Amino acid sequence: MAGQDDLVKAQQLQQQLQIVAMQKQQFSLQNAEIDRALNELGNASVAYRVAGSVMVEKSVPELKTQLSEEKESVEVRLKALTRQEESLLNAFEDLRKRLEPMGGDDASITN
Repeated sequence: MAGQDDLVKAQQLQQQLQIVAMQKQQFSLQNAEIDRALNELGNASVAYRVAGSVMVEKSVPELKTQLSEEKESVEVRLKALTRQEESLLNAFEDLRKRLEPMGGDDASITN
């Protein structure tokens, strides 16, 4: 029955890996958007920030500070997701190695 439990665990790990990959992609896109906004602010004299359903005027230095803080937060989250992904990949690989002997020798079956 341990083999069945390991297969279920492998499926769960695969699902978790997919979720982490999607989250990493979302945060990477957010990071790229922040980079573009910071680049655009370099030439700006006036800046606006969306707050709910209205745009509020902000000073360029203040907005740069806010965006830099958001960028730092996103990068921290990306690093955490990368560590989580590596951990899940290692667990998945360990499980795969454990399951390999249970599958038998595929070469002898196909020959």
